[in-house]
Amino acid sequence: VAAVAVALPARWSALAALGAAVGMRQGELFALAVDDLDFLRRNVHVAVQLKRVGGRVCFAPTKNRKIRDVPVSARVIPILSEHVRLFPPVEVTLPWHDLQDPKRHGKPVTRRLMFTKPDGGAVLDRMVANRAWTKAWKAAGVPDVGRNGMHVLRHTAASAWLSNGLGLARTAAYLGDTQEVILRTYSHFMAKDEDRAREIMDAFLEPLSGDASTGPAEAAQ
Repeated sequence: VAAVAVALPARWSALAALGAAVGMRQGELFALAVDDLDFLRRNVHVAVQLKRVGGRVCFAPTKNRKIRDVPVSARVIPILSEHVRLFPPVEVTLPWHDLQDPKRHGKPVTRRLMFTKPDGGAVLDRMVANRAWTKAWKAAGVPDVGRNGMHVLRHTAASAWLSNGLGLARTAAYLGDTQEVILRTYSHFMAKDEDRAREIMDAFLEPLSGDASTGPAEAAQ
Protein backbone atom coordinates (compact mmCIF):
# COMPACT_ATOMS: atom_id res chain seq x y z
CA VAL A 1 0.00 0.00 0.00
CA ALA A 2 2.83 2.39 0.88
CA ALA A 3 4.63 1.68 -2.38
CA VAL A 4 1.47 2.26 -4.38
CA ALA A 5 0.84 5.55 -2.58
CA VAL A 6 4.30 6.78 -3.56
CA ALA A 7 3.77 5.77 -7.18
CA LEU A 8 0.39 7.49 -7.55
CA PRO A 9 0.02 11.14 -8.60
CA ALA A 10 0.34 13.29 -5.47
CA ARG A 11 -3.29 14.43 -5.50
CA TRP A 12 -4.48 10.81 -5.34
CA SER A 13 -1.74 9.35 -3.17
CA ALA A 14 -3.89 9.31 -0.02
CA LEU A 15 -6.41 7.08 -1.79
CA ALA A 16 -4.12 4.07 -1.35
CA ALA A 17 -4.12 4.20 2.45
CA LEU A 18 -7.74 5.31 2.75
CA GLY A 19 -9.08 2.71 0.34
CA ALA A 20 -7.12 -0.10 2.00
CA ALA A 21 -8.22 1.06 5.46
CA VAL A 22 -11.96 1.44 4.91
CA GLY A 23 -12.82 -0.70 1.87
CA MET A 24 -14.93 1.91 0.08
CA ARG A 25 -15.83 1.43 -3.57
CA GLN A 26 -14.25 3.65 -6.21
CA GLY A 27 -17.41 5.69 -6.72
CA GLU A 28 -17.72 6.19 -2.97
CA LEU A 29 -14.10 7.31 -2.61
CA PHE A 30 -14.42 9.91 -5.34
CA ALA A 31 -17.70 11.15 -3.89
CA LEU A 32 -16.13 11.54 -0.44
CA ALA A 33 -16.58 15.02 0.99
CA VAL A 34 -14.41 16.44 3.75
CA ASP A 35 -17.61 16.77 5.80
CA ASP A 36 -17.97 12.96 5.73
CA LEU A 37 -14.77 12.59 7.73
CA ASP A 38 -14.66 12.90 11.50
CA PHE A 39 -10.94 13.41 12.09
CA LEU A 40 -11.31 13.52 15.88
CA ARG A 41 -13.35 10.32 16.25
CA ARG A 42 -11.53 8.65 13.33
CA ASN A 43 -14.65 7.77 11.40
CA VAL A 44 -15.92 8.12 7.84
CA HIS A 45 -19.60 8.38 6.91
CA VAL A 46 -20.41 6.65 3.61
CA ALA A 47 -23.74 7.64 2.04
CA VAL A 48 -22.98 8.89 -1.48
CA GLN A 49 -21.29 7.63 -4.62
CA LEU A 50 -20.38 9.11 -7.97
CA LYS A 51 -22.24 7.47 -10.81
CA ARG A 52 -22.33 7.89 -14.57
CA VAL A 53 -25.85 7.83 -15.99
CA GLY A 54 -26.39 8.33 -19.70
CA GLY A 55 -22.93 9.80 -20.08
CA ARG A 56 -23.51 12.29 -17.25
CA VAL A 57 -21.75 12.22 -13.90
CA CYS A 58 -24.10 12.41 -10.90
CA PHE A 59 -24.17 11.98 -7.16
CA ALA A 60 -26.29 9.02 -6.09
CA PRO A 61 -27.05 6.79 -3.09
CA THR A 62 -24.53 4.05 -2.41
CA LYS A 63 -24.92 0.61 -3.93
CA ASN A 64 -27.74 -1.26 -2.20
CA ARG A 65 -28.58 2.10 -0.61
CA LYS A 66 -26.54 1.07 2.42
CA ILE A 67 -25.45 4.03 4.57
CA ARG A 68 -22.64 3.18 6.96
CA ASP A 69 -19.99 4.53 9.30
CA VAL A 70 -16.56 2.97 9.04
CA PRO A 71 -13.72 3.39 11.57
CA VAL A 72 -10.53 4.89 10.14
CA SER A 73 -7.11 3.76 11.31
CA ALA A 74 -5.19 6.32 13.38
CA ARG A 75 -2.33 5.84 10.92
CA VAL A 76 -4.47 7.14 8.06
CA ILE A 77 -5.71 10.33 9.74
CA PRO A 78 -2.40 12.24 9.38
CA ILE A 79 -2.23 11.19 5.73
CA LEU A 80 -5.70 12.61 5.12
CA SER A 81 -4.88 15.78 7.06
CA GLU A 82 -1.80 16.35 4.93
CA HIS A 83 -3.82 15.69 1.80
CA VAL A 84 -6.33 18.37 2.83
CA ARG A 85 -3.46 20.79 3.42
CA LEU A 86 -1.88 20.17 0.03
CA PHE A 87 -5.10 19.78 -1.93
CA PRO A 88 -7.93 21.69 -0.23
CA PRO A 89 -11.42 20.22 -0.83
CA VAL A 90 -13.19 21.53 -3.91
CA GLU A 91 -16.90 22.35 -4.09
CA VAL A 92 -18.45 20.31 -6.88
CA THR A 93 -22.12 20.58 -7.87
CA LEU A 94 -23.76 17.69 -9.69
CA PRO A 95 -27.33 16.47 -10.15
CA TRP A 96 -28.67 13.90 -7.70
CA HIS A 97 -29.71 10.63 -9.34
CA ASP A 98 -32.24 8.59 -7.42
CA LEU A 99 -35.31 7.34 -9.23
CA GLN A 100 -36.73 6.08 -5.94
CA ASP A 101 -36.83 9.63 -4.58
CA PRO A 102 -38.64 11.82 -7.14
CA LYS A 103 -38.44 14.89 -4.90
CA ARG A 104 -34.64 14.89 -4.89
CA HIS A 105 -34.00 13.27 -8.26
CA GLY A 106 -32.32 15.67 -10.69
CA LYS A 107 -31.80 18.39 -8.08
CA PRO A 108 -28.30 19.92 -7.79
CA VAL A 109 -26.16 18.78 -4.88
CA THR A 110 -22.91 20.44 -3.80
CA ARG A 111 -20.21 18.53 -1.98
CA ARG A 112 -16.70 19.58 -0.92
CA LEU A 113 -14.85 16.68 -2.52
CA MET A 114 -11.60 15.34 -1.12
CA PHE A 115 -10.32 13.97 -4.41
CA THR A 116 -10.75 15.73 -7.75
CA LYS A 117 -9.13 16.11 -11.13
CA PRO A 118 -6.37 18.71 -11.52
CA ASP A 119 -8.98 21.09 -12.95
CA GLY A 120 -11.18 20.62 -9.86
CA GLY A 121 -13.78 18.42 -11.53
CA ALA A 122 -15.20 15.18 -10.21
CA VAL A 123 -13.31 12.00 -11.07
CA LEU A 124 -15.29 9.22 -12.66
CA ASP A 125 -13.58 7.80 -15.68
CA ARG A 126 -10.87 5.32 -16.59
CA MET A 127 -8.08 7.83 -16.15
CA VAL A 128 -7.27 6.75 -12.61
CA ALA A 129 -8.29 3.09 -12.71
CA ASN A 130 -6.60 2.26 -15.99
CA ARG A 131 -3.64 4.61 -16.25
CA ALA A 132 -2.53 5.95 -12.89
CA TRP A 133 -3.35 2.75 -11.02
CA THR A 134 -1.78 0.43 -13.58
CA LYS A 135 1.46 2.42 -13.36
CA ALA A 136 1.30 2.46 -9.56
CA TRP A 137 0.76 -1.29 -9.24
CA LYS A 138 3.63 -1.94 -11.64
CA ALA A 139 5.96 0.40 -9.76
CA ALA A 140 5.03 -1.31 -6.48
CA GLY A 141 5.70 -4.77 -7.93
CA VAL A 142 2.08 -5.92 -7.77
CA PRO A 143 1.41 -8.64 -10.39
CA ASP A 144 -0.84 -7.52 -13.23
CA VAL A 145 -3.71 -9.98 -13.25
CA GLY A 146 -6.13 -7.74 -15.11
CA ARG A 147 -8.13 -6.61 -12.09
CA ASN A 148 -5.74 -4.44 -10.14
CA GLY A 149 -7.66 -1.19 -10.40
CA MET A 150 -8.82 0.75 -7.36
CA HIS A 151 -11.24 -2.02 -6.41
CA VAL A 152 -8.38 -4.19 -5.16
CA LEU A 153 -8.11 -1.80 -2.20
CA ARG A 154 -11.58 -2.95 -1.14
CA HIS A 155 -10.39 -6.54 -1.28
CA THR A 156 -7.34 -5.55 0.76
CA ALA A 157 -9.50 -4.11 3.53
CA ALA A 158 -11.81 -7.13 3.58
CA SER A 159 -8.98 -9.65 3.67
CA ALA A 160 -7.15 -7.75 6.43
CA TRP A 161 -10.27 -7.50 8.59
CA LEU A 162 -11.32 -11.12 8.19
CA SER A 163 -7.91 -12.75 8.46
CA ASN A 164 -7.26 -10.86 11.68
CA GLY A 165 -10.49 -11.89 13.36
CA LEU A 166 -13.06 -9.19 12.62
CA GLY A 167 -16.47 -10.87 12.48
CA LEU A 168 -18.35 -11.57 9.28
CA ALA A 169 -21.31 -9.37 10.20
CA ARG A 170 -19.17 -6.36 11.09
CA THR A 171 -17.02 -6.76 7.97
CA ALA A 172 -20.15 -6.85 5.81
CA ALA A 173 -21.49 -3.75 7.54
CA TYR A 174 -18.27 -1.80 6.98
CA LEU A 175 -18.15 -2.81 3.31
CA GLY A 176 -21.83 -2.02 2.76
CA ASP A 177 -22.57 -5.50 1.49
CA THR A 178 -24.43 -8.62 2.59
CA GLN A 179 -22.89 -11.35 4.71
CA GLU A 180 -23.64 -13.81 1.92
CA VAL A 181 -21.57 -11.82 -0.58
CA ILE A 182 -18.70 -11.40 1.87
CA LEU A 183 -18.70 -15.08 2.75
CA ARG A 184 -18.79 -16.11 -0.90
CA THR A 185 -15.99 -13.73 -1.86
CA TYR A 186 -13.65 -13.84 1.11
CA SER A 187 -14.21 -17.12 2.95
CA HIS A 188 -10.64 -18.22 2.14
CA PHE A 189 -9.36 -15.45 4.40
CA MET A 190 -11.20 -16.83 7.40
CA ALA A 191 -8.91 -19.78 8.15
CA LYS A 192 -7.95 -18.22 11.47
CA ASP A 193 -11.59 -18.41 12.51
CA GLU A 194 -11.41 -22.17 12.03
CA ASP A 195 -8.26 -22.34 14.13
CA ARG A 196 -9.95 -20.27 16.82
CA ALA A 197 -12.99 -22.57 16.74
CA ARG A 198 -10.72 -25.56 17.36
CA GLU A 199 -8.96 -23.79 20.22
CA ILE A 200 -12.30 -22.96 21.85
CA MET A 201 -13.53 -26.54 21.60
CA ASP A 202 -10.17 -28.00 22.69
CA ALA A 203 -10.48 -26.00 25.91
CA PHE A 204 -14.20 -26.67 26.36
CA LEU A 205 -13.88 -30.43 25.80
CA GLU A 206 -10.65 -30.88 27.75
CA PRO A 207 -12.44 -33.01 30.42
CA LEU A 208 -13.18 -35.59 27.72
CA SER A 209 -9.48 -36.41 27.54
CA GLY A 210 -9.48 -37.91 31.02
CA ASP A 211 -6.61 -40.12 32.01
CA ALA A 212 -4.68 -41.77 29.22
CA SER A 213 -5.54 -45.19 30.64
CA THR A 214 -9.25 -44.42 30.81
CA GLY A 215 -11.52 -45.74 28.11
CA PRO A 216 -13.67 -43.41 25.98
CA ALA A 217 -16.88 -44.23 27.84
CA GLU A 218 -15.33 -43.68 31.24
CA ALA A 219 -13.59 -40.49 30.10
CA ALA A 220 -16.88 -39.12 28.82
CA GLN A 221 -18.39 -39.67 32.26
